[in-house]
Amino acid sequence: GARRVVGLPLTPFQSSLSVGAYFKKLDEAAGPAGLAVVRSGGWHLNKNLVAAYAERVREAFARVPEGLRGRTELLMTAHSLPQRILAAGDPYPGQLQETSAAVAKAAGFEAFRFAYQSRGATAEPWLGPDAGESLRDIAGSGAKAVVLAPVGFVSDHMETLYDDDVLYKGQAEAAGLCFERAGALNDHPLFAEALADTVQAALA
Repeated sequence: GARRVVGLPLTPFQSSLSVGAYFKKLDEAAGPAGLAVVRSGGWHLNKNLVAAYAERVREAFARVPEGLRGRTELLMTAHSLPQRILAAGDPYPGQLQETSAAVAKAAGFEAFRFAYQSRGATAEPWLGPDAGESLRDIAGSGAKAVVLAPVGFVSDHMETLYDDDVLYKGQAEAAGLCFERAGALNDHPLFAEALADTVQAALA
């Protein structure tokens, strides 16, 4: 007996290549079924989302040896997308910067770096800088440790468990850096609260 459905992408960040495509598919499926689609709004600055990310960053920072904490940098990352999204004014890069700044502040960091990771294999230009390049820059700056926080992802998968925990960790350690990755949100209670907030706002 349902008459409408709420579309809630699990990524907080809006992009025509991701969320825009998801909603298009949802509209195509819901129309023939007689369902009205309620699109959830952006939630990249939801207070519970930011608090959950910040807690993960603090947990990772606490794992850095005490003697290195004063020379630790915070590197925020997200999945790269083709640069062509910029021509259309895609909100993805800006929202990532806003979330990263809010999370860094909530976690107690005065500064942070931002980079993209896991770019595709196509020949077209992708958003940068690449996380590997940023790790080399961090090592060259005199830092002794890095906390990598993949704010572009809400759950663990190949990009966090392999790209971050194997590839980028290896690159960081080869450059002489102590490496700690902030955990994904996964089943964090505040992440669940953020999802609920977003659905309630869509239905208001």
